Formats: sequence, structure tokens, C-alpha cells
Amino acid sequence: MSASHMGAETTFLRDLLVWDEVAPALEPVFGKLWAAYNRHGLTARTVTVKIKFANFRQITRSRSCIEPITSRALMEEISLDLLQPHFPPPRGVRLLGVTLSNFAAATTAESRQPALGL
Repeated sequence: MSASHMGAETTFLRDLLVWDEVAPALEPVFGKLWAAYNRHGLTARTVTVKIKFANFRQITRSRSCIEPITSRALMEEISLDLLQPHFPPPRGVRLLGVTLSNFAAATTAESRQPALGL
């Protein structure tokens, strides 16, 4: 499988306005994305978050890591760090999304081990 990115998002029935609603709202997104990421055995280094406001204006913010993202906790931490500065939002938030990208060429668990230079 040669994916360039893998993501999940959720649209809200009512606009999100406060920071305390963000992590619970993203729980299903994190769950779905992490399950797919693990299933494909990929190693991503970049997390991107998407915010779509009630007026349909959309922004994205991303952060790349030197090491591959190997835990759901790290993916969640980076995502929430990227979102935090945008709350409280000037307008209600209609949609939030999280994408993993910047995959290493090797996709099997064995190839995640460093090669020994003999």
C-alpha cells in the first residue's frame, strides 16, 4: 500500500465553541485513524489538523517529528497542541480532522528496526 496520507474527520451537529469539547469530540476520530494506521503498519512522521469554521473558512496546521509516531497518545498530544491556539475560536467550529502523513518508505514492522552497518 502506498498511501500519501491517512486521515479522519468529524462534522458537528452544533458548532464547537469551547476547548473542553475538543478532546471528547475527537475521540472517535483518533480511534478510527489509529486503528487504520496500525492495520497498515505504516510509520508516519507528520500530523496535520484541519479546522472548518461555521462560515466554511478552513485552516490546517501541521507538525513533523524526527522519529515516527508510534503511539496513539503522541498522535493525540500533537493534534491537541496544534488545535489549542485556535480556541476559543472567533466563530463556531463545524468540523475537525486529523491526518497522518510523511510515511517512511518501509512499511513492515521488521523494517522499522535500524539496519546494522556491517
